[in-house]
Amino acid sequence: MFPAERRKEIERVLRDTLEEWLPQLAHCVASATLRSPAPPPAPDAPSFTARQSEFIRLACHPAHYTRQQIAERMGITPHAVDKHCRAVYRKLAVQGRPALLHAAWRLKLLAV
Repeated sequence: MFPAERRKEIERVLRDTLEEWLPQLAHCVASATLRSPAPPPAPDAPSFTARQSEFIRLACHPAHYTRQQIAERMGITPHAVDKHCRAVYRKLAVQGRPALLHAAWRLKLLAV
């Protein structure tokens, strides 16, 4: 089980992410714009390789792809997905998909 402080932080990130993303995700699904190009990144956004950007897009997808599904869609092994995941998490200074989703949205790394 998580320590109380860590659990509160996770709950806060999830709550913030849901409050910010739910209306936008509903709009995307309704208007079928999930494949639109991503907007220009925010000025303070770190740079990512094309594969890291693809990983971010798939990891933040509303379908909640698993590591194996991401690997299949990218045409790479699950081990390579883990490497992209670690690199992205390190660049964004996040841990876990909810925090990745929040950071990617905040930095305008996703098409909405």
